[in-house]
Amino acid sequence: MGKTDGFASYPSLRDRVIIVTGGATGIGEALVEAFAMQNAHVAFLDVQDEAAEQLTKDGFVGGGRPQRGNDFGAAQAVACEARP
Repeated sequence: MGKTDGFASYPSLRDRVIIVTGGATGIGEALVEAFAMQNAHVAFLDVQDEAAEQLTKDGFVGGGRPQRGNDFGAAQAVACEARP
Protein backbone atom coordinates (compact mmCIF):
# COMPACT_ATOMS: atom_id res chain seq x y z
CA MET A 1 0.00 0.00 0.00
CA GLY A 2 1.38 3.38 -1.01
CA LYS A 3 0.13 6.93 -0.69
CA THR A 4 -0.73 9.25 -3.53
CA ASP A 5 -2.30 12.68 -3.30
CA GLY A 6 -3.29 12.08 0.30
CA PHE A 7 -5.08 8.82 -0.43
CA ALA A 8 -3.94 5.25 0.09
CA SER A 9 -3.14 3.36 -3.10
CA TYR A 10 -4.13 -0.29 -3.49
CA PRO A 11 -2.59 -1.67 -6.71
CA SER A 12 -4.46 -4.96 -6.27
CA LEU A 13 -7.72 -3.13 -7.12
CA ARG A 14 -6.46 -1.92 -10.51
CA ASP A 15 -8.57 -3.33 -13.37
CA ARG A 16 -10.84 -5.28 -10.99
CA VAL A 17 -14.56 -5.22 -11.71
CA ILE A 18 -16.41 -3.80 -8.70
CA ILE A 19 -20.20 -3.76 -8.35
CA VAL A 20 -21.76 -1.51 -5.73
CA THR A 21 -25.44 -1.83 -4.85
CA GLY A 22 -27.08 1.40 -3.75
CA GLY A 23 -24.16 3.25 -5.31
CA ALA A 24 -25.81 6.54 -6.29
CA THR A 25 -25.85 8.24 -2.89
CA GLY A 26 -24.37 8.13 0.59
CA ILE A 27 -21.92 5.39 1.51
CA GLY A 28 -22.48 3.62 -1.81
CA GLU A 29 -21.52 6.76 -3.72
CA ALA A 30 -18.38 7.12 -1.61
CA LEU A 31 -17.46 3.51 -2.42
CA VAL A 32 -17.96 4.09 -6.16
CA GLU A 33 -15.69 7.13 -6.03
CA ALA A 34 -13.04 5.41 -3.89
CA PHE A 35 -12.85 2.32 -6.11
CA ALA A 36 -12.70 4.50 -9.24
CA MET A 37 -9.74 6.38 -7.73
CA GLN A 38 -7.99 3.00 -7.44
CA ASN A 39 -8.45 2.47 -11.22
CA ALA A 40 -10.99 -0.30 -10.75
CA HIS A 41 -13.78 -0.80 -13.29
CA VAL A 42 -16.75 0.33 -11.22
CA ALA A 43 -20.41 -0.30 -11.92
CA PHE A 44 -23.33 0.27 -9.63
CA LEU A 45 -27.00 -0.47 -9.23
CA ASP A 46 -29.48 1.98 -7.81
CA VAL A 47 -33.17 2.76 -8.07
CA GLN A 48 -32.52 6.51 -7.75
CA ASP A 49 -32.28 7.41 -11.42
CA GLU A 50 -31.40 11.11 -11.07
CA ALA A 51 -28.62 10.52 -8.54
CA ALA A 52 -27.25 7.64 -10.63
CA GLU A 53 -27.20 9.77 -13.78
CA GLN A 54 -25.40 12.59 -11.94
CA LEU A 55 -22.73 10.26 -10.57
CA THR A 56 -22.12 8.92 -14.08
CA LYS A 57 -21.88 12.47 -15.48
CA ASP A 58 -19.35 13.31 -12.77
CA GLY A 59 -17.05 10.82 -14.46
CA PHE A 60 -16.60 8.25 -11.70
CA VAL A 61 -17.94 5.38 -13.81
CA GLY A 62 -15.74 5.04 -16.85
CA GLY A 63 -17.90 4.90 -19.95
CA GLY A 64 -20.64 3.00 -18.16
CA ARG A 65 -24.27 3.75 -17.64
CA PRO A 66 -26.07 3.32 -14.35
CA GLN A 67 -28.25 0.25 -14.31
CA ARG A 68 -31.52 0.46 -12.46
CA GLY A 69 -32.66 -2.59 -10.58
CA ASN A 70 -32.00 -4.82 -7.65
CA ASP A 71 -32.09 -8.33 -9.03
CA PHE A 72 -29.48 -10.82 -10.20
CA GLY A 73 -30.13 -10.10 -13.89
CA ALA A 74 -29.41 -6.40 -13.43
CA ALA A 75 -26.23 -7.21 -11.51
CA GLN A 76 -25.04 -9.47 -14.33
CA ALA A 77 -25.68 -6.74 -16.90
CA VAL A 78 -23.71 -4.23 -14.84
CA ALA A 79 -20.78 -6.64 -14.45
CA CYS A 80 -20.64 -7.33 -18.18
CA GLU A 81 -20.69 -3.61 -18.99
CA ALA A 82 -17.88 -2.86 -16.53
CA ARG A 83 -15.48 -5.46 -17.89
CA PRO A 84 -12.43 -3.99 -19.63
